[in-house]
Amino acid sequence: MKKNIPLLLVSFLLVFLNFYGVSRASYGYFLHGAGAVNDSLGGAATAGNKQDLLGSLYRNPANATLFEGRIASVSVGAVFPDATINSSVSALGMTGSSDSTVDVIPLSNLGVVFNDKTRPMAYYFAIIGEAGLHLDLPQSFSNPICVSQAGKSDNPYGGAFGGFGAIETQMEVVRIPFGASYQIDNKWALGFSVGPSVARLKFSPAAFAAPDDANGDGIYTYPTGVDHELAFGVGFQAGVRCQATDKLGIGFTFTSPTWFNDFKWDVTDENGNSRTVSHHVDRPLTLHLGLSYQATPGTIFVMDCSWINYSGTKGFDEIGFDSNGSLKGLGWDDQWTVALGVQHDILVNWTIRAGYNYGTNPIDDDITFHNVGNPLHNEHHLSCGLSWKVTEQMSIDLGYTHAFETSQSGSWYDATNQAVPGTEIESSLVYDQVAVGLTFLF
Repeated sequence: MKKNIPLLLVSFLLVFLNFYGVSRASYGYFLHGAGAVNDSLGGAATAGNKQDLLGSLYRNPANATLFEGRIASVSVGAVFPDATINSSVSALGMTGSSDSTVDVIPLSNLGVVFNDKTRPMAYYFAIIGEAGLHLDLPQSFSNPICVSQAGKSDNPYGGAFGGFGAIETQMEVVRIPFGASYQIDNKWALGFSVGPSVARLKFSPAAFAAPDDANGDGIYTYPTGVDHELAFGVGFQAGVRCQATDKLGIGFTFTSPTWFNDFKWDVTDENGNSRTVSHHVDRPLTLHLGLSYQATPGTIFVMDCSWINYSGTKGFDEIGFDSNGSLKGLGWDDQWTVALGVQHDILVNWTIRAGYNYGTNPIDDDITFHNVGNPLHNEHHLSCGLSWKVTEQMSIDLGYTHAFETSQSGSWYDATNQAVPGTEIESSLVYDQVAVGLTFLF
């Protein structure tokens, strides 16, 4: 037991790092990969990869039987985002731009497999920073969307016009799956895992809640004293892997939604009285189909195709303002993604990798306004990486990803869900991501 204490301490540290502050969702809600190796392969791993423990476990629980003995992989890194929100209101002759103040954010993952090769079963657990974002726009007197809300004491237009004021959205989702894989024969393996998850959310101003007019001035405002709050959820994953030929592997995974409880915040109304607001958002159902092809003893090609069901997921499905003025949802479309990767051993102890990931944009132009705090519309990603096998028991992994800049724009909308003539909001996002990992037997 004593030899496992350092591993337990690392596990708790990684949970902390995942909640320190995340801005990394690369296709919609999700990260494009899990760990330094998987990142550098564009996120493809559903069919399994013996050098990619983290990605293989996250994408498909049936892959656990690929790994021998007791093996662990840990990965830490950072995202360097650059997000900008521009807006204009022609009636005021006002056009402005705001950059998010979030510059560097840590990320981390851990996976552990226990596999006695004398038995057909393998067991594992992992800590995966599955999803998240962090956008922080300061209040502005020149960028209309960041002008303080109408009726606020520092609003120069009184009740005639207002934006959202300072905008901050921060969400982290950590998935902690534990599961098992059963090797039926030399071709087929089945896997199943349960995935408890913890989410933390801050969304200010709280546009998902009904605005209030407690001071009776006839101008309704959204709560702004919204701090981080936790929600807990659970889902499951079932997968299958087939080694169709000596060279070709096929994998398929069904991942259920993660059903979270409500986020709840205690805030104050315009008169300083206590008020409770809540919001509900789940993890979408996903399907993954993957292929791996061993072209030569040292060269592997991997590919994943995925479908993400945003349109059927609470928090993402509805769009527009409700009759009480609250935002009903984000209104995202279902998303398709394709991940391609190649891995090649160049020397006895060195491996290089490259990857590409494409995801359709789930956010239509005409709902850019409703997603001002969630500009998660990157489509194209290029990755590269390498590994150094230091000893027979340990390797060091490096990964780099560049998400190409995307921009989109649309009109503002009023409380009756009508586009406001002469208004525009544009969001853009680009980022770089680096990761370093350690894979070792213990």
